[in-house]
Amino acid sequence: MSVYSVSSSSGASTSSSSSYASDQSQSQSHSHSHQPSQMLSILQPLGYTKGTCGYCQPQNLSGASSDSTKPPKKTSSSYGCWAHLLSCSTYKLMLDRGWRRSGKYCYKPDMRSTCCPQYTISLDAAAFVPAKSQRQVLNRFTAFVIDGDHEGKPGWGPVDPSTISNADPNLDPSSSSVPPPPTAVLSTSPPMNKNVPTKADSLLTTANAVMFDPPIEPPTISDEDQDLRAPTRSKHDAQRKGKAKADATKAEPGPSDESRAKLAGPTKGGRRKAPTDLSEMVHQLEWAKSPVDKPFKHKFEYVLEEASFTEEKYALFQRYQTQVHHEPDSKVTRKGFRRFLVDTPLHLEPTPNPSYNYGSHHGLYRLDGQLIALAVIDILPGAVSSVYFAWDPQYSSLSLGKVSALREVAFVRELQSQGGLEDLTQYMMGYYIHSCVKMKYKSDYQPSWLLDPMTNDWFAWEACKEVLDRCERASFSEAGSLVPQSASASNTVSQVGTSGPSTPGNHGAQQMDVGELEVEVEKEGKEEEEEEEDTFVYPTPSPPGCLDPSSLPKQLLLDSIVLEGRTVVPLLFSAAWHEPTTQREVKELLATTGEPLVGKIAIYTTG
Repeated sequence: MSVYSVSSSSGASTSSSSSYASDQSQSQSHSHSHQPSQMLSILQPLGYTKGTCGYCQPQNLSGASSDSTKPPKKTSSSYGCWAHLLSCSTYKLMLDRGWRRSGKYCYKPDMRSTCCPQYTISLDAAAFVPAKSQRQVLNRFTAFVIDGDHEGKPGWGPVDPSTISNADPNLDPSSSSVPPPPTAVLSTSPPMNKNVPTKADSLLTTANAVMFDPPIEPPTISDEDQDLRAPTRSKHDAQRKGKAKADATKAEPGPSDESRAKLAGPTKGGRRKAPTDLSEMVHQLEWAKSPVDKPFKHKFEYVLEEASFTEEKYALFQRYQTQVHHEPDSKVTRKGFRRFLVDTPLHLEPTPNPSYNYGSHHGLYRLDGQLIALAVIDILPGAVSSVYFAWDPQYSSLSLGKVSALREVAFVRELQSQGGLEDLTQYMMGYYIHSCVKMKYKSDYQPSWLLDPMTNDWFAWEACKEVLDRCERASFSEAGSLVPQSASASNTVSQVGTSGPSTPGNHGAQQMDVGELEVEVEKEGKEEEEEEEDTFVYPTPSPPGCLDPSSLPKQLLLDSIVLEGRTVVPLLFSAAWHEPTTQREVKELLATTGEPLVGKIAIYTTG
C-alpha cells in the first residue's frame, strides 16, 4: 500500500518526521529527472466568482446604456483557487481540463454562464506549416533588422518627424496584441476579498518531501506519462551542471559570409531569398548571424531566462498597458506586474535535457540593446504554454505578437527534436473566444484543437468552427458529427485515470518538518475593492466539465488530502472535513479539479 513519506538524509523512505535538506532535494531531482514529477501541489480554494470581463463591453451585452457613470456589470463567471505550489505536470493536467493561471491565481471559466465562452486551444507544432501571410510577417521583420526597411516611419521604432505624413491612417496599433486579462487579474491583490497567502516558500519543503512510494514493479508507462517532457535554461542548471549547453532559442556563433550566402540563397533585384524552414526563418536575423564585413542594420537578440522582475521589464509593461490597452497609469503598478507576470506557482524542475528546465520563463526581445517585447511562457511536460506578450508601442507595425507566436512554435519543434523531449508537441495559446475579433489570429495557426468543455476531449478546430458559428456555447461531443480525437500525441483527459496513491493505511496524519505558512493580509483601498470579483454560490447544475460537489465519488474523497499547518492529513480525518463551510469549499475545489488531480494536490484552507 502506498503511503506518504518524507525522504531522510540517506534518501530512504520513512514515515517519521525528518528534515529535508536543499542539497538532498537537488540530488533527488537529478535522480528522477527522467520521470514525471511526483511533487505534491498545494491549492487553496477561493470559490466561484463573477467579475468584469476584459474581452467585451459587459454593460452593452443586453442593450443597456453605455453610460460611463454606471459601474460595469460583472458577467465573467469562473471558479478560482490560489496555487501556493504547482508541479509542472499537475498544471499540465489542469490545462487539459480548461484551467489557466494568472500569476498564482488559477481559474476555470464557467462555460455555461460566462459572457465570453473561453475554449482552450492547442496547436500541433510539429504539423504546423506557416501560411504565406505568416512568412511575410517574419520576412518584414527580417528586412527591418538586416536592411533597416521602413526605419523611422511610425510603428517602426522612434519616429523620424519627416516621415509622419507617410503614416498609415488605418494602422491598428493593437492588431497583434493579446487582449487584456480580466480586470481582477491585473489588480494588485488577488481577485477575492479573502486572506490569501502570498509567501509560501516554506511549503516547497513540504511538497518536495511528500513523495509517493513507488511500487516494487514499475507500472506500465501511460500515454499521459509519455507526455511529461519539456524545457528551458536556468541559472540553477548552470550551478548544478556546470557550463550549460547553448539555448536552442539563441543563434549559433556568426557564420562566415559564404555560409550566410548559402543560408540566404540567391538574390533577385537585391532582395534575399527567404528560407522556408521555420527555425531558419526566426533565427536568420539574430545578431550572431551578422557577417563581420557587412553587419546587419540593427542588433536583434532573443534571450530566454527564468521569470524575474526588473525595472526594464516593468517599464515596457507599463507602456504597453497604458498606450495599447489604455489603462490609467495609476492602475499599472509594480506590484500588479509582479503578481501577474513574475510570480508563479510552478517550481522549476529538470528535464531529460540538462540545458532546460520546466517552469515559468521570460523571453526577451532586444533591438540595439533596448527591450522591445516581453514574452511569458510556461514550459511544461508535453507543451509550451503562452501566458502573455507585451511589446513597445513604438514598434506596432512590426507585428511582434505574430513574430513571437511563430518563434515559440519553432521553439517547441526545436525542443521536440532534442533527445528526451520527443513528446513535447503542443503549443498552447491560452483561450480562444470565437466572438472576440482580437483572438481570431489564433485560428490562423493550424492544425489546432479545441477542448470540449463538457468532456475535456480535444476536437479539431475546423470541425469546431462550424459548431461555434451556429452557437458560441457548444459541447462538441454532443454535436453529433464530431468524433473526439487526441490533441497531438496526448490522450484526452477523459482517458486519464487517477494515478495518485491510496489513503494511508493507518488513516493518520503525516508530520512534516516545515515552517509555518506565512499569510499576508492585504489592506486594500476602496478603489481596488471596486475591481474585485464577488463570491457567489457554486452553481447547480455544476459548470460544464465539473463534478457535483454534493455527490463526489467515494474513492475521490478517500484519496484526497489536505494540508493543516505542518501536517498532511487524509481529508476525511481532517478538521476541514468537520467544519461545514470549509468542507463545502474543499468539495467545490475537488469537483472543479476532478479525479485526475486526486493524490497530486494537497488542499490548504484557512478555516
